[in-house]
Amino acid sequence: MAPSSKLGLGNETDIDTCPSSDFAVMESLYGPVTALAVAAIYYIWRGYFQLTLQRERTLRRRVAYMLWVMANGDPLWSSEADADYRLLDLMHDVSVNG
Repeated sequence: MAPSSKLGLGNETDIDTCPSSDFAVMESLYGPVTALAVAAIYYIWRGYFQLTLQRERTLRRRVAYMLWVMANGDPLWSSEADADYRLLDLMHDVSVNG
């Protein structure tokens, strides 16, 4: 006679010796894998959002500086031609990087 896989408690209640034998390993991975996926999606979104925010800030600073130079001029430049070239460089940087 093969050994029984059930324990007898004497009150006619049988308990399986290994209740987790029907439990699949994959079910125990759903929680941590789901949490990892949610965290990864959040950090990817956050990185993209910060990159977008940084680009917008840089563009705003460049446009503000460009407008300030157009309105006031920059005393560091020796001539209007230098100012025009610097302004064109700024406009090019905004169009390429922005």
